[in-house]
Amino acid sequence: MGTSEKHEKEREHREQRQYFRQLDEKLIRNEGTYYSTKLLEGQKSLVEEVVEEANNVYRTVERPTEATYDSAVLVRATTMNLRKARNLKDVTSEFDWSQFIEKITRYTESDTPDFSFKKLGQLAYKHLTRPVGVDFMLGPVAIEKIVKERRKFVRDEIEELKMAEQIDKRELKKSSKTAASSLVKEMYQSISKHFATNNITSMDLFEIIVNPQSFSQTVENMYNLSFLISNGNLMIKSNENGLPEVIIVPEIPDNDEEEGERRRQLPRNQLIMDMNVPVWEDLIKVFNITESFIASRDNEAMSTGQSISTWYG
Repeated sequence: MGTSEKHEKEREHREQRQYFRQLDEKLIRNEGTYYSTKLLEGQKSLVEEVVEEANNVYRTVERPTEATYDSAVLVRATTMNLRKARNLKDVTSEFDWSQFIEKITRYTESDTPDFSFKKLGQLAYKHLTRPVGVDFMLGPVAIEKIVKERRKFVRDEIEELKMAEQIDKRELKKSSKTAASSLVKEMYQSISKHFATNNITSMDLFEIIVNPQSFSQTVENMYNLSFLISNGNLMIKSNENGLPEVIIVPEIPDNDEEEGERRRQLPRNQLIMDMNVPVWEDLIKVFNITESFIASRDNEAMSTGQSISTWYG
């Protein structure tokens, strides 16, 4: 860009800044009369004229400096419009009910000496385009608003409610742990009894946990079995076919500290099993499971807390 072009651009930028300042000064100079001036139909307000002129100049703006001047004009124009809107009077507050009723009465009694609802209805029908509501029928009658009184709790009642809530939570947590411990204990007793009765040392994992009548209780059985394995009562190993089977871990004699130390040093491996409805259905078919090894819990037992829902409480 040559020197002459550079000077020409600078002159244009200077003129733009000067024009925006003039528009801003015009708003400041006429702000007092703007709020009280009443416009004729089709006439533009001062703010409308200034904003329109600012928009015309803004189309040629190329730099942020001049755009800042334009934004200052728009901010002042917006502020003036906001103040004018706040100063507008609420016309509904100036409505004279007594004069309104007097004129209606005079209109309906123009033909007959009595108040004619029929004539009033015919007049209203010409101007109403929707059904009237009940509030319209009340007319100018003053309606007293019914305020519902709310009960205020005293401090003793609030403290009593907090204490009851804390006790309920503790009891729920205690009952949940008790229910879960009871189910784990019952599972271990069933497995031990079955092993002793049939003189066996291992049993297929899925035959123990799968309940063909209930997917949710199958998941519960998996959950209970995990506690027995974690506590060292049971152990899972793979049989000759590569399938998981459960064996009972013999109890450690009280005087055999060496065996106890050996077991504590054994590596612990975690098993993550994905159990969903399709897998559950396949296990029932593949292993031909027709009855649940662990007795099914009925709905009544579940409602007392002996279900998987209590473990999430």
